[in-house]
Amino acid sequence: KTNPLPGAIRVLHELGANAEVVSHFELWLALELGVLPEKIIYNGPAKTEESLHIAVSNNVKLINIDGFAEMDIIDSFARRYELKQQVGVRVVTSVGWNSKFGFSIKSGDAFRAFRKIKRLENVIPCGLHFHLGTAISDPGPYALAVKEALEFSVLLRNKLGITIKYFDFGGGFNT
Repeated sequence: KTNPLPGAIRVLHELGANAEVVSHFELWLALELGVLPEKIIYNGPAKTEESLHIAVSNNVKLINIDGFAEMDIIDSFARRYELKQQVGVRVVTSVGWNSKFGFSIKSGDAFRAFRKIKRLENVIPCGLHFHLGTAISDPGPYALAVKEALEFSVLLRNKLGITIKYFDFGGGFNT
């Protein structure tokens, strides 16, 4: 993730590493270096319409959605290419960054986001993502955030029939 050195990226992917990209450039570079789209997760709050077009037209493995506007854009591109695009939703838990990006579980925004995505014809909701922050040295917040995300996934299954296949628990754990 976020390594701009083509030589290092190429070696990692030759060894079987997947790619989690967070910008138009990183998405372009991963594809340019031959990373298979089914090994790419597109993440981050600064996705442009053009980069979403590239991601969907290549049918990357997963796009983690950070805002309501991305949903219709992804669905529109997926319809154009007659495919089903897998998506995740960035959720905000009770710990870590609390409202900068994503959808709050507590406020109900995360549930509303999944309910909207479920109604889109060319989008498959199947992932949950959170990012707690940077330089976190206490594992306690991670344990609580994971608990909340797992409980939320049960709610999604029970209330909306959505099964979460991909859990992307990010953040800067200070090792």
